[in-house]
Amino acid sequence: MKILFMCQETATQLSCPFVSQTVLHGWMKTKARFARFVLAAFFLFVFAACGRSTEPESVQFQQTNREAVKIGTDQPIPQPIVAEMLTMADFPLPEWLAGKTNLTLSEAEKIMTELNPRGSQLYTSPENQNSEISYALWVELFSHILTTTPDHEILEVDVIVFGASQGFVETNLGRFSGKAINLSAFIGQEIRIMHRAGEIVGAVAIVDTTPMFTGWVTHTDAFGVTLYVNGRPRNFVYSQGISVLEHETGALYVVVQLVGGEIAKITPTVYRPRVETAIRVQISTNNFGGPVHSSVTITSNGDFVVTTAEEAKTFPAGYHFQVSEKSYIAPLDPAYRLQIIGLQRNWPGGQSPMYRGILEVSPHVGGFTIVNELCLEEYLFSVVPSEMPASHGLEAAKVQAITARSFAMAQIMRNLPVHMCDSVISQVYNNVPETELAIQAVRTTSGQVLTIGGQIVTANYFSTSSGMTANSGEVWAQGGNFPGYTQSHLVSQPQFNLEAHNPGDLSLEENAAAFFRSHDIPATERQFPWFRWQVRLTTEEMSASINASLPLQRAANHALVQVCSEYTTSIGHLTGLEVTRRGQGGNVMEMIFRGTVATVTVQTEFNIRTFLAPRSVAVSRHDGSYVSNMALLPSAFFALEEEFCEAGRLIAVTFFGGGHGHGVGMSQNGVRALVDMGHTYWQILRHFYPGVEVEILTLR
Repeated sequence: MKILFMCQETATQLSCPFVSQTVLHGWMKTKARFARFVLAAFFLFVFAACGRSTEPESVQFQQTNREAVKIGTDQPIPQPIVAEMLTMADFPLPEWLAGKTNLTLSEAEKIMTELNPRGSQLYTSPENQNSEISYALWVELFSHILTTTPDHEILEVDVIVFGASQGFVETNLGRFSGKAINLSAFIGQEIRIMHRAGEIVGAVAIVDTTPMFTGWVTHTDAFGVTLYVNGRPRNFVYSQGISVLEHETGALYVVVQLVGGEIAKITPTVYRPRVETAIRVQISTNNFGGPVHSSVTITSNGDFVVTTAEEAKTFPAGYHFQVSEKSYIAPLDPAYRLQIIGLQRNWPGGQSPMYRGILEVSPHVGGFTIVNELCLEEYLFSVVPSEMPASHGLEAAKVQAITARSFAMAQIMRNLPVHMCDSVISQVYNNVPETELAIQAVRTTSGQVLTIGGQIVTANYFSTSSGMTANSGEVWAQGGNFPGYTQSHLVSQPQFNLEAHNPGDLSLEENAAAFFRSHDIPATERQFPWFRWQVRLTTEEMSASINASLPLQRAANHALVQVCSEYTTSIGHLTGLEVTRRGQGGNVMEMIFRGTVATVTVQTEFNIRTFLAPRSVAVSRHDGSYVSNMALLPSAFFALEEEFCEAGRLIAVTFFGGGHGHGVGMSQNGVRALVDMGHTYWQILRHFYPGVEVEILTLR
């Protein structure tokens, strides 16, 4: 369906609000008042253009206003900024887009047609085609172009602006660079921005003029507080008339509301003896099915406080609080835990999991989302036992603690509103209770991360290898390109002695077939069930899986799921399939599926494993056991054998595979094998991640 933008805009002579401003930001109350006075006229002009007043009716705690107001509805956009936005999205620049004038409606129409010929279009009239397009409308058009090209790396996030100067914007999600845009006019407000890897592409809308956020208090005085927000210290001053926060040594977790950039309300929720790097984890529904919960009821084994936009109220242990609006829920004592009633994980006796830290529950279409914010080290208490079997021992748990910490820190530094989810999409969190072994492993390795050249690396890991690991760039796309870039520590490696057994070039079909059919490869993990597996799928079963997956996987990234027509939603009945590309480790990178209706080319291991999911068929494993109801093929390390009827028609395919998971980085069962061989945790880490160093990160 095409969206038609029937444009009625006319030319405007209003100046652009995104100009460089000197923001006087002082810690003393008088300096902050003076800064507001200097910028008052400028703020009034900006918000008049956006249809909202800057001055609140009162400084009392008030309802937040989440109705987004577009930014720049009456401001033109210069061509150089348009060119910069297109460049950041990796779009080709039109040759004519080289001037210094403001973009016109007809020029915007031309860009839309060139970049999105089959999608949303802008239609102008002779009366307005030479008029300047507004910043707001261009951003809207740009956003629509992005939705038709999912390979881009541009994200939309809501941020609270704390400060803006010297090309940088400080927010509750961290620091962003803003070379082409100055957001000093929006200090103290929550706005929606587009960014790529921390560099701002554009400002979309004002989301809230009286935003709420959370942080750890580290200093207070009569004028204001210092809060750690997303790992960074921020200074805030009080509005007139509010009570000064009393605070002693330690760290107090608070919910804050800003009005005009100053604290209008600050509500303590929980006290902690020290501040550490915090992580925000999105909690999935039952069976890790998705992020949106139809309803949310919280309880605790101790007294807990619920903070909303209107009040902070304490409830006794065991009380069932049903959430109806945005709420921050925290135990009064960190020794207590919060529990989400009805949430199912692998806890003993069907018990709903208990959570450390704070739960932030937000209304969402179809229900609510839940984010658990807690200290990084305490987060690891529940990751290590969920990812590494306790039977693998302490040394293996240390390896898991360091890889999980490194992976988490790499995500924390990406400036996202949520750093991780609690499933295998990130790393599994709180699927089982904490164990003394896991806590010991985390504390023994406290702060230790993997680095190259002093930079923390992403430490990917998986369950079991086939005897080979994979190059990361041959498993995941990067910036819409596949194969992607392979990082030096995530390269394909044999998990056996090549002098004892050399399988040859596994990117060749005949070598891969021999390797994955063999159960006698002298690999370190050959004693584990998933070392080898086998499954037979009929064409009916594969057709059903492919046709169910095609629309969803193509919508997620159409460049990796290619069909002959954009309207193709089914291949019909499968008539043939072919592996067209393998990686260095023998992993399948690309396949072609031919059907009675259409042919589809599928890239990346996740898409291929999804298309071939053995949902209704049991998979046999190396030890003779069987596993059923799998949502993905165990791995993309496989060879296939086709089965035909007498008439020459394909009727079934048997897949001979090895390993479980994506195959990049560290094998968790490989860790157990190396521990049994006497290797230490740092030797194991350097084996799976060549070139890394184990360094201690100073946690705050």
